[in-house]
Order: sequence, then C-alpha cells, then structure tokens
Amino acid sequence: MRWWFRRPLYLQIFICILLGVILGYALGPRAAAIKPIGDIFIRLLKMLIVPLTFFTLISGMTKLEDLRSFRSLGGMIILYYGLSSLIAAALGTVAALIVKPGQGATGLLTLGEEAQVQAADFNLIDNLVSWFPDNPIKAMTEGHMLQIIVFSIILGLGLLAMGTKARGLIKFFNDGAELMITITEFVMKTAPYGILALVANMVASLGTDMLTEVGRFLIADYAALLLLLVVF
Repeated sequence: MRWWFRRPLYLQIFICILLGVILGYALGPRAAAIKPIGDIFIRLLKMLIVPLTFFTLISGMTKLEDLRSFRSLGGMIILYYGLSSLIAAALGTVAALIVKPGQGATGLLTLGEEAQVQAADFNLIDNLVSWFPDNPIKAMTEGHMLQIIVFSIILGLGLLAMGTKARGLIKFFNDGAELMITITEFVMKTAPYGILALVANMVASLGTDMLTEVGRFLIADYAALLLLLVVF
C-alpha cells in the first residue's frame, strides 16, 4: 500500500482505468455493484464547481493593486480567452471531422430512423444578456457558471473599489479560496477509485462496438488537446 500511495495521481488514475476495464469484462453486469462509488465521486466534483469558482475568482481579483490594474489585465484576459476559445473550438471541430467518433454507433439513442434534429435558434445579444444574473443565489443553486463568474467579477471590483475598508472581507475570500483548494485536493485523491468504478460499469454496460467508438472519441479528444496545449 505504501508503494501505491507514493505514486503520482495521474499514474494511479491510469492504473485504475486499466483495472476498471479488466473488472468490467470480468464482472459483467455485476460491475453495477461498484457504480455508486463512481457516482459519489462525480457528485463530489459537482459539489466543488460553484464554491471553488466563486472564491478563487474573487480571491484572485483582490490580488490586483486597484481598478486600473483590472482594466489593463482584464483586456488581455478577454483577448486571450476569446482567441484561445476560438482556436480550441476549431481544433475540436477538425478532430471530430477527421476521426468522426460515434459514427454508426448504436445503443444509446432510441430515436427512429426518420427522426430529425431541429437546430436551436441563437441570438447573440440575448445570450450576452443571460450572462448577468438577476438572482445570484439562484444562479449558484442551478449551476449557471457564466452568471456566477460575472457575479464574482462584480464582487471583486467592489472589493477593489473599497480599498482598505474591505480588508476583512478580502481575508474571508482568500481563506475561502484556500479552503476550497484544500477540499479539492482531498476529493482528487479519490479520483482513481471513482474512475475505476465508472470505467468498470461502462465496460460492463456497453457493447464492444460502442466501446470502440468511445475509444475513437478519446483519441480525437486527446489529440486535439495535445495540439492545443503543446503547439498553440
């Protein structure tokens, strides 16, 4: 056990993925018995998303000197995220068109052969308006991340504008960010076991053809990610 806990997290996850595949084939339908472990892991991750984003964003903004620092840095951040998101979307689209993951896969949908998928209407202005929460508490309970991010930025701006008067609140958000990062580290230590359970159940539930398509999807995904991270 000492050897196991000394391994880096990514190696533990990789080993547990392999073990999950083996268990899925070996146990078959009985692998569903360990699925709750994976479900708990996913729920813990979802639990972290909102408070981690909220506290770390505000804490990061309070590290700036003043509102002028935010104006100069904010412009660069918007430009960076805009361009990087555009490049990421383009790479993902190209990878999907080349590999075509899921093409011909069956077993997940119950739509008839003649079923048509209707394209959703999109309005840029309405979409931008929806970023701003009319009820931040509701946005948090429903997990509207863009609204949570905007609300966090507004709070951070308010703290910067208050200056030394907000010293107590700034300490609160900095401590909150440290707390959420610590909890995240705890949760991530359970990742190998949650992933093992999820992989075992997936292998036991899906046929060989579907697993092949899942593999193609992973290849396309990681190829695009490596290209984005290493090249761009």
